[in-house]
Amino acid sequence: MHADIDVGGYTWARRGFDWADEDTADKMFEAFEKYLDKHPDDPAADKGRDILR
Repeated sequence: MHADIDVGGYTWARRGFDWADEDTADKMFEAFEKYLDKHPDDPAADKGRDILR
């Protein structure tokens, strides 16, 4: 399967892929929050914060 950055996550989810476990998902969301805190000027930051709400 090939998926670019814009639709990659959606494509993987549609194919049935999921987090290995809840702990792994929690760690990814924590890392994402840290990234947003360190890069508030990232053009995708507002959309990222909306996702986390």
